[in-house]
Amino acid sequence: MNLKKMVKQQISTILKMFLEWLVVCCPVFFLLSIIVYKVFKLPKQDLGRVKKLLFPNNTPVIIAHRAGKDQAPENTLLAIETAYKNGATAIEVDLCFTKDKVPVLLHDDTLDRTTNGTGLICKTSYKDVLQLNAAAKFGRSVKNVVKVPTLSEAVQFCVEKNIIIDLDVKSNSMETVETLKFLQKTVPGVTDIIFVTSFHAHILYAVRRHCPDFLIGIIWDPTYIVYTFTGDENYKGWFAPLYWCLDIIYGFLVHSFIPDFLGVSLVSIEKDMLSKNYVEKWRAKGIEVAAWTVNKLIEKNFLLHLGVPIITDSIEKFQ
Repeated sequence: MNLKKMVKQQISTILKMFLEWLVVCCPVFFLLSIIVYKVFKLPKQDLGRVKKLLFPNNTPVIIAHRAGKDQAPENTLLAIETAYKNGATAIEVDLCFTKDKVPVLLHDDTLDRTTNGTGLICKTSYKDVLQLNAAAKFGRSVKNVVKVPTLSEAVQFCVEKNIIIDLDVKSNSMETVETLKFLQKTVPGVTDIIFVTSFHAHILYAVRRHCPDFLIGIIWDPTYIVYTFTGDENYKGWFAPLYWCLDIIYGFLVHSFIPDFLGVSLVSIEKDMLSKNYVEKWRAKGIEVAAWTVNKLIEKNFLLHLGVPIITDSIEKFQ
């Protein structure tokens, strides 16, 4: 038997074994997937509670993005106070943790963009963070030093003023869980003013599993994996198409499997994706939609007409 025939027979045998393996294993894998899904799937959240938070007086709420970053240094108590004075009844803030696991408000994983510090927040102690000025890179001059606030400080102010908090979590799922448990023990009614949002399903799953009294919502942007929040490409070169594919796959999961598995009643979607039909499809599933980041009056009017709560950098412009 010549070499060519031997190779063909070998390939044919391998293909046959592979097909036999598929025939046997695929049904088993499919059955196991269904069992795992049913066992770990979380119950649906109360849509009524979501509507109570997002539609006070049956009107879509306007949420100050990073506590209103156009009017004051983002994610600071000054920003929260300014947003409140400008008429805000809800804010969105970002949760990070210091080296010694103190929960603070900061959008980036580094200190460089918004403060006079440098380096990763997770490698910096809270004592050192306290020495920084969170207004150092703000576009307009601020007379006094503005510190990076703790989550507890922000919550205390918001409870006093009855301000709703959209808490955006980007990492540290178990630290987030412990923080929420602490707040629930020490701050009466905190689950009625805070809802947790994240791009990451595993974080939302941990929050729902361990802190079920807190409402959650999925954040989605069709290019979340490919681009940074500033619009720069995360990945370049030969691997870039792979990450585009990952964004497409994740988008499919967000619109099918993930909301049902997590039992969510809220999604927070990048504004350019929204249309009347798109919003209605989510609502047909018992899920409300919020839009980010809405900074143009024409966008605001369109989305509020659809009954969609909006997240904006400038509360002052829309009040």
